[in-house]
Amino acid sequence: MSFGRLKALSGVSIDLAQGVCTGLIGPNGSGKSTFVNCLSGLLHATEGSIAFEGKDVTRFSMRARAQAGLARNFQNLRLFEDLTVRENIAMSARLAGGWRRGSEAIVQDIARTFGLEHDVDARVGDLSWGHRRRVELARVLNGEPRYVLLDEPGAGLDLSERQRLPGIIADLTSRGVGTLVVDHDMALIARVCSRVLVLRQGQLIFDGTPAAAFKDAQVLECYLGERHASA
Repeated sequence: MSFGRLKALSGVSIDLAQGVCTGLIGPNGSGKSTFVNCLSGLLHATEGSIAFEGKDVTRFSMRARAQAGLARNFQNLRLFEDLTVRENIAMSARLAGGWRRGSEAIVQDIARTFGLEHDVDARVGDLSWGHRRRVELARVLNGEPRYVLLDEPGAGLDLSERQRLPGIIADLTSRGVGTLVVDHDMALIARVCSRVLVLRQGQLIFDGTPAAAFKDAQVLECYLGERHASA
């Protein structure tokens, strides 16, 4: 993936599996958000290809990928702030083509999963940032995705809300959803992910378990510098 002469991603090739939570980490500017944006269709890759369950979706729009079962969140929330929590959750399913998921019973069940059952009639724009983040995650799940891309899901959450996050991500995995989590919180990555990918300057330098990642010389150098990696 290139922007003019700048190569943001080079030779990155990975596969995601349903029911597996994978972490994507790396220093600022390593290409993490660009990678997620290419997968979701927000950006179109300038080279290479993207396959979804064996089908080439490289030129698919973001909405077409969502309808195929690939959902994502955003670091900057994208909600209908003048609508209620209930309406936001229901709308996500309709945009993804899953009208049944807009039913009242299912919306209430999703709201309970994210601790929003007492806020379903509240206007989203009146909620705290943490509550709105949970509304966004509820919208993602209600679209019945097979794969979910979570870009900094803990951004803006307070301590109590961050403590709920591992359970929410684990719930996605238990439902058979393949999840890619991009976050700087290494404790979160170690807790919820069984696999970790590490990017550095647009290249994949590690693919393995969290325990192995935090002992890998290249990963340590990437975060701590060469002196610490060789100590």
